[in-house]
Amino acid sequence: SLAALGSAMQADLVNAAMVCVLVALLEAVTEATLSFVDKRLRSCITVPVTMVALADGRMIEASDLKKGMTYLVRVGDAIPTDGSVVKGQALVDESRLTGEAVPVSKDVGSKVRSGAVLQAGFLEVVADGAVEASFQNRIQDAVREAKNTESHTQEVVAKFAVWYTPAIILVAVAVAVAQKNLTQFLVIIVAGCPCAILGAAPFAHAAAIAVLAKRHNLLVKETSALESLARLNWLGIDKTGTITTGQFAMMNMKCVVSEFKDSDVLKWAASVESKDNHPIARSVVQSFTGCMATFVATQGLPQVTNFTRQGRCGVMGSVDGHWIRVGNADFLSTEDITLDGEALTLHSDWSKMGTVLFVTVDEKIAAVILMVDSLRTDAQATISMLRELGVEPVMLSGDKGPAAHAVAAKVGIDTVHFG
Repeated sequence: SLAALGSAMQADLVNAAMVCVLVALLEAVTEATLSFVDKRLRSCITVPVTMVALADGRMIEASDLKKGMTYLVRVGDAIPTDGSVVKGQALVDESRLTGEAVPVSKDVGSKVRSGAVLQAGFLEVVADGAVEASFQNRIQDAVREAKNTESHTQEVVAKFAVWYTPAIILVAVAVAVAQKNLTQFLVIIVAGCPCAILGAAPFAHAAAIAVLAKRHNLLVKETSALESLARLNWLGIDKTGTITTGQFAMMNMKCVVSEFKDSDVLKWAASVESKDNHPIARSVVQSFTGCMATFVATQGLPQVTNFTRQGRCGVMGSVDGHWIRVGNADFLSTEDITLDGEALTLHSDWSKMGTVLFVTVDEKIAAVILMVDSLRTDAQATISMLRELGVEPVMLSGDKGPAAHAVAAKVGIDTVHFG
């Protein structure tokens, strides 16, 4: 403003107009860029839902959906708002919300969150609230707040500008008075303008938050976290689903009793695990059904009653008149089941290769299962890159020591916290 006014006072209308045009152009570019950032954030966080089918056959706008209404979700539909399943069974893709690539099985009693997409089956869901109060909207609000938060650099620059701007004006006035030359005043004002300094950090932070969300599915809560990464020395990395794909495969199964068929034991284990959402649980189900979509479509697993999850160790429930448990060695210990004989030998041999599960039928160990999770193709290269940046990776795993250390050794991680 001062530069344009000064040029006009000197009858240099061309330069005055150029200053105004340049300022307007800069503001337009900044506004367009920030608008582009907002659009990218919305596109990567939200799955737009305009119309919702209710259980009574009516179609309503998503904005009219209220707490207590029952709505339908079919294949390909995005869940409009959080709720509880009252009918149906389906596979739900929650990768936009959790980063977990493997679809999650949902049935009666399960909770669903807005933004997830149905891949197979169908669901009737009772809404927990309106779309505006959904999980997806809360994530979107959190990211918008993050974009507007100030980092330490921005705070320092803002404090600096409080003193810098008046100082530049005083210097410009002093030079202009001393030399009796208004042009010198304008040159100093334009050259010393702090706008670029003040605008650089917010612009860079907003762009970084958008890129992280769009390309890497990373949501940054505060812009100060971006700057903290430059001072990072150690990074804790979860094993399952981060270093590995999180898609387990059953490499081996051995029945250690003669009174049950292998197929029956696996079917009972898959039935109980179908009520859980851990990657290993879903892989056990896939080992029996061959395909989760087929499982949902054919209802091929028997009914489970009295399902219970014992922390991260295992699950149990009643299937076909038998009490079935599926879990690790710690789970057996908490359930007062002795690990001995062939099951103990298999555990000692297989624990170095992957995750070992035990299936018990009516208080007796019936089978031992070896589940192996494959490494991500870029895991080793990523670990090497972290070290080049001066960051030491630490692997975190709920597995036992031998399995955790085996994975760590493959990708070059020295420090492991397990169990």
